[in-house]
Amino acid sequence: MSDFPRRAYRFSKELLAQAVSEQTEIALSKEKKELFNRVLVKDSTRFHIDESLKEYFPGYGGDASEAGISIQFEYDLKQGGISDIELQSALDRDSTDALKKKETIGEKDLIIRDLGYYHGEVIKHISDSKAFYISRLHHSCNVYKDKEGNEKIDFGKLYHQMRVSHQATSDITVYLGKNRIPSRLIIVLMPEEIYEKRIRERQKKVKNQPKAKSRSKDKKKREEWDATQKGKKDYQLSDEFKSRAHFNLFICNIESQDLSADEIIRFYRIRWQIELFFKVWKSIVQIHRIPKMKYNRFLTSIYMSLLWIVIQWKILFPCQRFIYLEQNRLISIFKCMNTLKERCREVRFLLQMSKTKMSKQLHKLYQIFHSKHDLEMKKNKESYADLFSLLFCKSNNYA
Repeated sequence: MSDFPRRAYRFSKELLAQAVSEQTEIALSKEKKELFNRVLVKDSTRFHIDESLKEYFPGYGGDASEAGISIQFEYDLKQGGISDIELQSALDRDSTDALKKKETIGEKDLIIRDLGYYHGEVIKHISDSKAFYISRLHHSCNVYKDKEGNEKIDFGKLYHQMRVSHQATSDITVYLGKNRIPSRLIIVLMPEEIYEKRIRERQKKVKNQPKAKSRSKDKKKREEWDATQKGKKDYQLSDEFKSRAHFNLFICNIESQDLSADEIIRFYRIRWQIELFFKVWKSIVQIHRIPKMKYNRFLTSIYMSLLWIVIQWKILFPCQRFIYLEQNRLISIFKCMNTLKERCREVRFLLQMSKTKMSKQLHKLYQIFHSKHDLEMKKNKESYADLFSLLFCKSNNYA
């Protein structure tokens, strides 16, 4: 019996892996020529756990817990399939995860991620794989006018040129980093009040933050790193940072005839939808509120929570897709997940039914989603429905 907790967590992890691998696809019209095979959006959510697990999941320490969890989550906006869901330590970097899993990117995939996942090798791999990316430009990435790297983009000079010519947006070809990766750079000039706010916030952050800490899982290495930081001068904002702060900077490798600069910017906003999922996980599923327990039991508990999320996802996303494609309406993920929580017992029994009975029960849930769970639109603001419409319009070129 002593080995049961370990076998239980391995079983729950295998169930989760199997549930993720079995994807449900919704067929699109064969008359359409696909621009993107998949539109993959990825992000991570982090939360503290009991410090008794710091040996397995080290955290940042200090004012935070000594133990912390990171959950990597990636899904396909077009078909609804979950392509990655993985448990990691809070110290694991998103950029390391991107580098480790770059081989999962396929031809004609569109990759949309935030700056935490930025890595020059990953950007190069996406281009070499004939896939696509939309990303913010990382502040440490050098940008060149020519492939030989003879001349850098002077963002200070560019700022003055755009102000004088009253130019709000620019779309140019550049070469990124040490590999000189060819890319479109979309430059959006920000109002002065936004620039000043960015500088104030950055200065405040730099002034208040402690010296840089090591993210190593090894305690001894972290202590050695902290010792080297003592006596170092406070970090000052560079002229380059100040020049770039005048802009929103986006990079992509999609031809302008397929997506305009404005559409690239709007596509990037779709990434924020994943934040809603994390909010649902925490407010409805309560995935971050696991009480103190031993390691194997903790893993079993969190993997079963993730499995429950995947099951709900497989019920919800096909309904959302069908309602949108058939009626041009979007349903609220938050409302639907809340309904599934309230009907938890019914969903559990549903998984044990024959296909015929399961179909009838799923139709009942669909009717509830369809009739009572419309997504509410905010006034004077581009809605997710508008972005969703752009996704399905631009992810296919009509023949």
